Amino acid sequence: MLAFKIKNGRLSNNVLYVCHSLEINWQKKHSEQTVTKSV
Repeated sequence: MLAFKIKNGRLSNNVLYVCHSLEINWQKKHSEQTVTKSV
């Protein structure tokens, strides 16, 4: 996802924000899954 860089400054900022939010959401889901599996 980090390789997804756009020449437009404003647009790239929005894309990075969206990618960052998606990554956080994925990490939350992933950590929840691992926690439930280990219990």
